[in-house]
Amino acid sequence: MRKSIIFIKKNYCTYDGKKYDFNEFRELSGLLTSNIKVVILQEELFVSHFENAVRRCKLCNFVDSKIRNDFPQNGDILYDFEKRGNIISIYSIKGSKRVEKVVEKAINIEIKPIQFIIKDALMKIVRDNNRNFKALIKYDTCYYYVSFRDRLYHDGFVSENKHIVEESLLKKGDLEGIYVDDNTVDIISDNNKSKAKKVNIGEFINENIYEKQRFHSRKIF
Repeated sequence: MRKSIIFIKKNYCTYDGKKYDFNEFRELSGLLTSNIKVVILQEELFVSHFENAVRRCKLCNFVDSKIRNDFPQNGDILYDFEKRGNIISIYSIKGSKRVEKVVEKAINIEIKPIQFIIKDALMKIVRDNNRNFKALIKYDTCYYYVSFRDRLYHDGFVSENKHIVEESLLKKGDLEGIYVDDNTVDIISDNNKSKAKKVNIGEFINENIYEKQRFHSRKIF
């Protein structure tokens, strides 16, 4: 079945290149299949890592307890988790209420923050022995900074404002080896340009969008 791909932003969503207000769902729902992929844009992705040897059979209980006790509960947060060795990573991102409006008639739902899509794209570029890396990518109207340690998402930020991005990067300090694209290479200071690695990541991002990691909300899914 054909998959409908929707981009969720802070104030509206886009489908097939057209903008829709979240109050225009009735018009949009008639265009969608029951198989929907949602890409979340313009939102910060947060992560907490826990070292715990909990068994797979008890993993969901551990994660659910952590979400209830350690994470904000405002009804608008989506969560996901993964376990690698003894490290359990719990991710959170805003957008549950917007997603809920869009997918209420869907049967099959996949939700991906753009940060995960950027990660999947970078995995096709980064060498196997490079386990710690960072990137500054512009997608649509926003700049996305992402960093990874041991190939796990560590932190990042999102902004449409170029000056805010520059200031945030200065606070980060060491940018040696950062991956950049045509839209972000000029943001890296002159002192760091020689250390940056320019990549054509856009095509890999689009490949991943139009073709894995699923978020869920305790409330919705």
